Amino acid sequence: MRTIKFRYFDKDEQIFRYIDLNDGGEVFVPREFSHTLQQFTGLLDINRKEIYENDIVKQPDIFDLCDECDECDLEYEEHPLVEKGKIGVVKYSETYGKYVVSILGEKSIDLCDFKGEIIGNIYENPDLLTNN
Repeated sequence: MRTIKFRYFDKDEQIFRYIDLNDGGEVFVPREFSHTLQQFTGLLDINRKEIYENDIVKQPDIFDLCDECDECDLEYEEHPLVEKGKIGVVKYSETYGKYVVSILGEKSIDLCDFKGEIIGNIYENPDLLTNN
């Protein structure tokens, strides 16, 4: 069974709040709810931390393409993340119908092909996107 979870950043409290739809309970969202829900991708980073939309991720020094996913048509040498230390943001692509890592200033790659770690998120660590 697929795990269905969401989170949102509570700007007043400056923390993330989590919603788990697998509990079988109902989720009530008030009409004045002004937060952006971010869905759990179903994937974990190299440290086994859950990856959500709008997480900021970084490619480690060693790159290894995902053996379980053949959807990326790029050769290893052409892949945008082969260069170590690349930083990107996890986004859902409406065009491709899947999660991607949007590399700053470059094209996106399939999240399945990414073997990096979460280093922050766009709410708590926006400076990570400008310092790269």
